[in-house]
Amino acid sequence: MKKQLFYTVLALLAAHFATAQVLWSENFDNLTVGNIGTDPTGNTPGQGGWHTLSSVSVDPAKVSNNYFKIVAEPGRGNVMEITSPDTLGTSDIEKRGLETFWNNRTTGNEVLKIEYDFFTGDSLFNSTSFWNNISGTNLTQMLRAIYHSNNSEIFSTSNGYNGRVTMLYETPILRNTWLKLIFYIDYVNKKTYFRIPSLAIGGENIFFDAGTPPDIPSVMAFYVRTANSRFQQCLFKIDNIVFSAVNTVPPLDIKDWVSSKFNVFPNPVTDIVTITNSENISIDEITVYDINSKIVKSQKGKTENEIQLNIQNLATGNYLLHIKTNVGIAVKKLIKN
Repeated sequence: MKKQLFYTVLALLAAHFATAQVLWSENFDNLTVGNIGTDPTGNTPGQGGWHTLSSVSVDPAKVSNNYFKIVAEPGRGNVMEITSPDTLGTSDIEKRGLETFWNNRTTGNEVLKIEYDFFTGDSLFNSTSFWNNISGTNLTQMLRAIYHSNNSEIFSTSNGYNGRVTMLYETPILRNTWLKLIFYIDYVNKKTYFRIPSLAIGGENIFFDAGTPPDIPSVMAFYVRTANSRFQQCLFKIDNIVFSAVNTVPPLDIKDWVSSKFNVFPNPVTDIVTITNSENISIDEITVYDINSKIVKSQKGKTENEIQLNIQNLATGNYLLHIKTNVGIAVKKLIKN
């Protein structure tokens, strides 16, 4: 059964990639290290056609182009760096005119795929958060991803035409980590999808109501917000943006499937947590990571499909369990009380 599923997933993924049409991409390597823009009002585009908007509420002197930079990242080349204001305000950078790319797609490719690499930064305070919006030509919010730096949670929402905002997925994210985020807007099935492949998570949501004409993607915005009195400047990074048209949303990969078969209980937990599955998948090893990407506990398995893990000595907080098995690695969220 597991082997059959594996080959089915591979076949569907192969069909997906065969029809993928890259409409626009940006890896920032052709841009110059330094400030991206010269106009913090966003009226005049800067490097790469990016519009930079700096807004502060209490100190206009802190409006600056310096919040948006191209920096050299070891092992990556150039990346885009966005810094939050150190006062109440927002750093907002936008790529406009996406409708031109979308309108040039091949007939039959009715799924918009957006992917990029995201660096989570190191902020521990709730004064800052990272947002990514995809807006339509009618100013409709089509898709939104939000990362809260204080509790390291990321989730995606879809704002429907009746103003609905529904959380799709929450999971603790490791700080100072590069993650690939993937989003799909499926015009045929009227759904949005959100994936973080390395963490084996994903979700879906209704995109627009039946009978309502879909909007066309127009603006992609990344912005960092400082929202309360605990001002702490922090930065986030973006790399390898790819804007594609495809004909279908691929299935969850094998890692997603493995994760879906495991149960972790109780969760939240105080001392002993049980990790088990109903598919007779053998557990080789369990590694526990804290939100700073540090390994805080590991335990070897004995190829059994159920393990009890004592985490009584761990501090209260969010953790990720990496469960190494004979068919792949599963990733599960764990909350320690």
